[in-house]
Amino acid sequence: MEGRFRTQLVEHAYIEPEAGVAVPEGDGLTLYCVSQGVHYIRSEIAAMLGWPSTRVRVVQTVVGGAFGGKIEPSVHPYIALLAVKTGRPVRLVYTREESMVATTKRHPTVIDMRLAADAGGRLLGGEARIIADTGAYTSYGPAVATRAAVLAFGPYNIPSVKVESLAVHTNNPIAGAMRGFGVPQIAVAHEQLMDTLAERIGVAPLAVRRLNGFTAGDAVTPTGQRLEKGVGLMATLEKAVEGWARGGGERA
Repeated sequence: MEGRFRTQLVEHAYIEPEAGVAVPEGDGLTLYCVSQGVHYIRSEIAAMLGWPSTRVRVVQTVVGGAFGGKIEPSVHPYIALLAVKTGRPVRLVYTREESMVATTKRHPTVIDMRLAADAGGRLLGGEARIIADTGAYTSYGPAVATRAAVLAFGPYNIPSVKVESLAVHTNNPIAGAMRGFGVPQIAVAHEQLMDTLAERIGVAPLAVRRLNGFTAGDAVTPTGQRLEKGVGLMATLEKAVEGWARGGGERA
C-alpha cells in the first residue's frame, strides 16, 4: 500500500487572542502576559534588549486557549521595547485579524508513505518521506519534523522502517508549535493506508488494527523504545466498538 498525502495549514483560533502588559521597574522590566513558556520568553526579551536575564521578569497570566501557539513570542517584544523606550507601561491585545496574520500555524505537510504486509495483514515494513513547510522562520519546525518521524507509523508494530523527515523554509506563513507536533499530520497517511490494507485482504478496518496494534509489553517503537505501560490502544478500540454496538451499529 502506498500513497501521497497532503495536509493543510491550520490556524489555532483560540477564543482569547494574544495580549500582554509591560511595566518598567527600576532598571528592569516586568511583563504580564499570556505565555506557555515564561522562561523562554524571558530569555528572548533579554536577548532582544541586550540585557542580562536578571533584569527581565515575566509573570504568566491566565493562558486560556493555546494549543501550543502561545509558546511563541507574539506581543511580547513590541510591548517590551516600547515600554523601555518610553519609560511607561504599555499594553497590547491582538485583534483576531492580527493574530491570524502574525502568529504561527500548524505545519502543512506532504507525506509519501508505503506499507508492506503479508497476505494475512501482518505488517512487515514501512517507508515514509515527510516534508513539513515551516515558512519563513524556523520556529518549532525541527521539533515537529522530528516528532512526525518518530511516530510516522502510529501505534502499530512494524519490524522494519525507514523515515526521512524534513522541515523546509518557504515564503509561506510561519508554522510552529500546535497540539500534536506533527502527529495529526502523519496519522492522515498511516491510517488511510491501514484502511487500504483491510480492503485489499477483505477484512474490516478494525481487524488489521487488532492484528498490528500496540499492546502493553509488546509495543516497540521505530526508535527501539519498548512501551511497558500506558498502552491503551486496544482497550480504547474495544470501548469504541461497544459504544457503536449500543448505538445500533453492527459489532466489528
